[in-house]
Amino acid sequence: MLIATPGDTGDEVEAFIKSLHSCRHAGCGVLLELVDRASTAVASAGHAIITILLAVVGGVIAAWIYARFLRPRRDFAADNKVTAAHDRADSKKPAATVILTQPPKPWFSWLSDDVIDIPPDAERGMYNTRFPGHDRAIRTSMPYRNRTNGADLVRSRLSFDLTGTHHTATRIASFKAVIDQRRPVPAGTVYYAAPQAGTGKGEIAFDLGSPDLNARVQDRYGAPTARHYLDEYTYELVRGESIGFIAGVFAPRYGDDIRYHLEIAFDAGPPVSIYNEAGEPFRIVGYPRTARRAYFDTSIKHHDWPNYPHTPVDGLIQDTPGNTTRANG
Repeated sequence: MLIATPGDTGDEVEAFIKSLHSCRHAGCGVLLELVDRASTAVASAGHAIITILLAVVGGVIAAWIYARFLRPRRDFAADNKVTAAHDRADSKKPAATVILTQPPKPWFSWLSDDVIDIPPDAERGMYNTRFPGHDRAIRTSMPYRNRTNGADLVRSRLSFDLTGTHHTATRIASFKAVIDQRRPVPAGTVYYAAPQAGTGKGEIAFDLGSPDLNARVQDRYGAPTARHYLDEYTYELVRGESIGFIAGVFAPRYGDDIRYHLEIAFDAGPPVSIYNEAGEPFRIVGYPRTARRAYFDTSIKHHDWPNYPHTPVDGLIQDTPGNTTRANG
């Protein structure tokens, strides 16, 4: 095979061209065809590589744009849908469940519509106070003297826990007592048992003798003040979280047999109502202003109290430990 070089003469170049024509007829065309195919293949491979690179770069850019701009919007929209669904569900149910951990307990005094004669040496019997039975008498609430203003009251105490049910934290918006019923107390017989020991101060107070039945802040002695509890304390509940309350409930000493329950409203959902274990209203019982028969209990013995509710025979009524006060007379 002849190859032309720069030093070849014109005749030699012409001879080289002729030899190429001869190669084409002699089978060199196959080699040229292979060279053409190789060139085409290389060009195709380069095009494919460029295509792949462009696809990879395009995919990376698309993924970045999605992650940077589109995905947050999509996630935000999805979160909004979930939140909206939770809010709809929360609006249909109370924001908390209630467990009554300590129901109110009646005091040892009792009242009856009947006129009952109790001899001085009578057996102390039920409740150690000569109680004649629930078919004839009711037990009262504990007598209490407000040290701040001297008011004569009765007092009961209860405690309960609230456990949140809403997906979103929900604030307690109102906290109040609701009076279900008032009725006169029995005035046939009064058996008065003076308090001998105090009870711990609760965290909140309700005054059922006031038209303002909202939860109050207590004073240093546990009596209700005029300050609303939720004006000074804020509570929020979320699903699974629990908080506890102790409530002191007060009513005028010489008043009524009052049935009541507590009601707590939240920023979202229906209110929560708190009743006793039987699902019935709580009860706080005062004393009558006059009675046909009255007795003053003095531990083992008791005495007639002919001028009830004025100064009893021993001259003193112990309202709370360390607070000996003379009865109104």
